Amino acid sequence: MLRTKFGVKNVVNLTKKEDYPRGMGMMCMKYKPSVCLECIAGEMTGQMLDFMGFASTLILYGLLSDKPASGIDVIGFIGKGQTIESYVLNNMLSKMSMMEYGQFVLRVMPLYSSDLQTEV
Repeated sequence: MLRTKFGVKNVVNLTKKEDYPRGMGMMCMKYKPSVCLECIAGEMTGQMLDFMGFASTLILYGLLSDKPASGIDVIGFIGKGQTIESYVLNNMLSKMSMMEYGQFVLRVMPLYSSDLQTEV
């Protein structure tokens, strides 16, 4: 769906390939991503940071593994000048004025049956 509907060129499905670290490493060397949106936590947090380069940021917004973020190579993390940020939609919404919130809701509501729909 990401490729066909949204035109995404590279998709890494961690559940399908046993050798994903090699493929992920090759893609990261080629594209040099500077931001990673990470929703799994557990050991995945450290693994994603290992793939990221200098001055990169990992934004942690979920806990699908039901485990705390771990596996972080502290020397590499500090040496690369990486950062970890958190994201919770409620925090963003609480900073909005009533007018901004209303505009946000009006933009998002139509997307629930299309772009924001979850497919399992």
